[in-house]
Parts: sequence; structure tokens; C-alpha cells
Amino acid sequence: MTLTEKDKEIIQKTWALVRVDSIQAGIELFRRFFEANPDYVKVFPFDDLEDLEEILKSSSLKMHAGRVMTALSSIVDNINDPIIFQENLQKIISSHVERKIELKQFENLKMALVRLLIDKLGDDIMNDEAKEAWSKAYDIILDTYQKSKENFQSS
Repeated sequence: MTLTEKDKEIIQKTWALVRVDSIQAGIELFRRFFEANPDYVKVFPFDDLEDLEEILKSSSLKMHAGRVMTALSSIVDNINDPIIFQENLQKIISSHVERKIELKQFENLKMALVRLLIDKLGDDIMNDEAKEAWSKAYDIILDTYQKSKENFQSS
């Protein structure tokens, strides 16, 4: 699957609107992710916090949300440079494969990300064309993740 120039343009324009308040957007991303997948909280080191509201206010989550948003921004910023795009993507994926994060968790993060984009930007900006562009981009991430996991397990 490849992204068209139009897909790339849409992704960069929509991301620019979300990254204005990157940390808060990252926290909102994790809110959606954890509300839809409460068991995933256990995968993260949140100082043994159990209440979602406490977790969302914790410095651990803020730091992680910041790293996630920086990583996503780096991928989006380099979407027109296939080499840097793949290097950034591979670096992120490798660290998650090593921690035994499952593909399903990445798939569920896709749903949380798309929901965040729709909620933040509205249906006018996140129209069907924008949703499709983001879906294609994230499917590239999922495909790369699957291949990396297979390579990791065979080595």
C-alpha cells in the first residue's frame, strides 16, 4: 500500500492542527485508548495507579504521551522522505516489538487516533478522504510492525 501525494498532504495538514497542543492531544489519545481497552493500562509503568483520571494526570503518562506525539510528528514530518520515514518507523516499532507489544494493541491505537482526529478537527476536516488517508498511513505502520515482529521472532 502506498500513499498518494494527496494523502500525504492531507495527513500533514490535519496533523499540523492537532500537534499545536501536542501533550494534551497525546493525553487525549491515551484517554480514548484506555477507555476502549482498560486492560492495556497494565502494559505501562504508571506507578501502580489504577484510576484512569489519576493516570491521565500522572507525569509518567505526560512524558509518554509527549514521546508518542513526537514520534508521530517525526513520521508525519518525513512522510515525503521514504528513507527517513522508514527509519523513524522502524525505530519506534523495534522498541515495541522488543517489549512484546502485540499487533492488536497497535490496531486499537489506530482506532483511538482516528477518533481523536475526528473529535479534535470535526467531520468537515476529517472527512472521508482524510479518514482514508490516515487509515492507509496507519495500515503501513501495521504492516511494518507485522514484518518486524516476524523478523524479530525468527532471529
